[in-house]
Amino acid sequence: MQYIALIYEHAGGVENLSEADHQVLIDQHNELIRQAKEAQVYLGASELKPAASASSVRIRNGTPVVTDGPFAEAKELFVGFYLFDCPDLDAALHWASMIPTASNSGVEVRPLDDPNCGAGAPVEAIAVDSDKSLYALLNYLDEGLLEAYSEEDTQQLIAENTAMANHARAAGEYISGGKLMPPATATTISHAEGKQQILDGPFAEAKEVLLGFHMVAGDSIGKAIDYAKRIPDARAGVVEVRPVQFHEQVGEQAIQWNSSE
Repeated sequence: MQYIALIYEHAGGVENLSEADHQVLIDQHNELIRQAKEAQVYLGASELKPAASASSVRIRNGTPVVTDGPFAEAKELFVGFYLFDCPDLDAALHWASMIPTASNSGVEVRPLDDPNCGAGAPVEAIAVDSDKSLYALLNYLDEGLLEAYSEEDTQQLIAENTAMANHARAAGEYISGGKLMPPATATTISHAEGKQQILDGPFAEAKEVLLGFHMVAGDSIGKAIDYAKRIPDARAGVVEVRPVQFHEQVGEQAIQWNSSE
């Protein structure tokens, strides 16, 4: 089973670290990656640039609306994730509990949906030009709307996300992506007050919840925004575009949107 561990930090938690403390955090992440690779559970990891660097894309009445900044102001911000391949949730929580954080925050663990989703072969990640930057396209949707979707609605969302992925792939700019299981499947590891607790449910109660993500390459954030405009979640929710500080994935094991071809 494949799991995503979403890392949340207090606003400014990472940015306010001293150079020495930041290096300690990097060393701890590198050690976790080394151990997870050795245990053959590591699929990849990504660190996002600060939320202030984000752009939020919405489509209202057929017109794209792009605003600077993250889609919502929050005390805790999404800063990155790990992907693990584990036999069960307990094993995924074991590895997620080892993720170092810069402040009292949390890590939300959610299963990834069936990588095939009944749609056929997965989209394969490809090498991209080294002079291009990486961007995460984060798909958020109102949880109430998500619950009201029929199976047909869901398959339409997948098909349109796949079409965007294939468009970026044809341009040599698609890296990878993933579809998350609903927030009700989440388990949170809380680091409040320096104590680690495991709690059922998502990290935070929010109107709009993360449904999935894409990683794309481009020569500017404007190119990433163009891809975000093709994602159906922007019509009823929002797609947050975040520059990527670090991204690594393990070859063909990377989680991806499915191709209907």
